[in-house]
Amino acid sequence: MKVTGETFILLFIQQRLYKMRKNSILRALIFLCLILVFQINVLSSSSQNNEEKIKFTPFYSSIGDDYLDQGKYEEAIQAYEKAIQEEQNESYAYFQIGYCKFELGSYDEAIEYFKKRIDLVPDDESAYYNLGLCYYNLKNHQESIEYLKKVIEIDKNYINCYRILGNCYYSLENHSEAIKSYRKYLNNNPNDIDVLYSLSNCYVSIDNYSEAIDCFKEILKLDPENFELYFMLGFSYYYIEEYVKSIESLNQTIRIKPDHIEAYSIISEIYLLLKRYTPAVVICEKAIKVEPENIEFYLKLGKALYGRKSYHEAINIMIDTIKLDPDCSEAYKLWGNCSFQLKDFSSAKNLFKKAIKIDKKNASAHYLLGLCYVVENNQDLAVSEYKVLKEIDKELADELFEIIFKK
Repeated sequence: MKVTGETFILLFIQQRLYKMRKNSILRALIFLCLILVFQINVLSSSSQNNEEKIKFTPFYSSIGDDYLDQGKYEEAIQAYEKAIQEEQNESYAYFQIGYCKFELGSYDEAIEYFKKRIDLVPDDESAYYNLGLCYYNLKNHQESIEYLKKVIEIDKNYINCYRILGNCYYSLENHSEAIKSYRKYLNNNPNDIDVLYSLSNCYVSIDNYSEAIDCFKEILKLDPENFELYFMLGFSYYYIEEYVKSIESLNQTIRIKPDHIEAYSIISEIYLLLKRYTPAVVICEKAIKVEPENIEFYLKLGKALYGRKSYHEAINIMIDTIKLDPDCSEAYKLWGNCSFQLKDFSSAKNLFKKAIKIDKKNASAHYLLGLCYVVENNQDLAVSEYKVLKEIDKELADELFEIIFKK
């Protein structure tokens, strides 16, 4: 059955009447509206050949708006389409259909309607903005940028436009333009955590950690228990070699999220770098409790114990490491290094050979094996290790060469 414009309106009014049936005044008013519609229908049907038919364009748009407010996008589209049938140049209906299509995720179709709106209203910045959003959601960032720029040409104070522009530039790895856009947006919305986070990511991407740190601090004022922000802050301080501040921030990460293994990793790295072996031991032991099979922390614990000359303890840790990973070249090398310090050169030599068998490019194992041969006064084998090492690590090779021929 073909639904006429009048029937469409009647159905809508009947629906509203049913919903408002408990309100007698509203029911009476709607009944009067029904009578009016029938009168209009009669007048329309009896009009002469050249007489223009009465149009319901505004009423259809109003029905569409009502459905839109309820989130009934398909029904709203039907109403707006009726408005366009009545008046082909009904630009408002084109925009609203575009909006409904956008909300339904039909971005390609939405683009068509927003463009029709622009054909009728060339300076509608909202239509250009929504076009930019459609292309952004379709990951066509360059096209999105073109329409968003048009918005700014029409209205420089269309602030939200700068946020989407920033996202587009960031996706295209144009970090300098992304930073400019985010900054303009933040001038009016300084507490937008998401944009502050995006801005900090831009600075990290270009290794501008000082600016990134400022962003992280601003976000922490708004979200003081965000463990990931403390981690990023700690990582940034680590990168610019402000180790004390890095450890402070990373400890905050662990306070909030005790199993944040990456925070343990950087803290342990810093302690080893600073040769603070006892706190390195403590942090590695805590990390192993979090992840009992994480080889990284067994190796770091072994290095820390070696650093404070606890060689037997370090050997025990390397034995545990090899149980977890029998092919861990570094564990054999560190075990061998402990044996070397304990002057058990025969064991050290065998352990270095095992390390090299697993990883022929383990430069420090070749170097240490060469030292064993020097201690044994076996210059020929020491030179052989030097020759191999020269192809792997020239700096270590030169150092071994000096030791061989000085002796």
